[in-house]
Amino acid sequence: MDLKQLLHQKADTIVNNWVRAVYSDSEIKSSTLLPYTNVKNHIPHLLTAMANLISQSTENDVKSLVWASLEHGIERAKFGFEPTEIAREYHLLRQEVLSALESDLQFATGTEVMRVVKLVDAVIDEAIAQAFVSYTQERVLEMEQLHSQLLLTNEELNRLLNATQDNFSHLAHELKTPF
Repeated sequence: MDLKQLLHQKADTIVNNWVRAVYSDSEIKSSTLLPYTNVKNHIPHLLTAMANLISQSTENDVKSLVWASLEHGIERAKFGFEPTEIAREYHLLRQEVLSALESDLQFATGTEVMRVVKLVDAVIDEAIAQAFVSYTQERVLEMEQLHSQLLLTNEELNRLLNATQDNFSHLAHELKTPF
């Protein structure tokens, strides 16, 4: 069984089914605000890398998988997804991949089916790990930027407070000594 070829042939179907599943999943609320292309995101690249990794592991395919997963995590952080929503997306992706391969796997031996399931699980587990790495980094960067903005705002408020106090002191002095 040429799993690489099967995944390449079924990639569009998997992606379309996955996007529909993400939109209809009530646990992924953030997706309802996104257009199709933003939900689809880098999943086609992830599937290509998965197909290549499953057939023969090469460093370039690992890099492709990592890149697609990192980009997915960054995009989800930018759109305000919660970590549970990302985990749910990958859960649905695993289901769609295995569902797309199901009809072809029924003719395979038990050993071959187990090999395919283990490979799909391993690749998706690595993809989600990488997505969480970039998601976390993006959220930390966002928090650091917010912290910097808050410090600047606090400094400005302190400056305004000091200026107001100076104005009140000057006004109080003028009221005590009108001439």
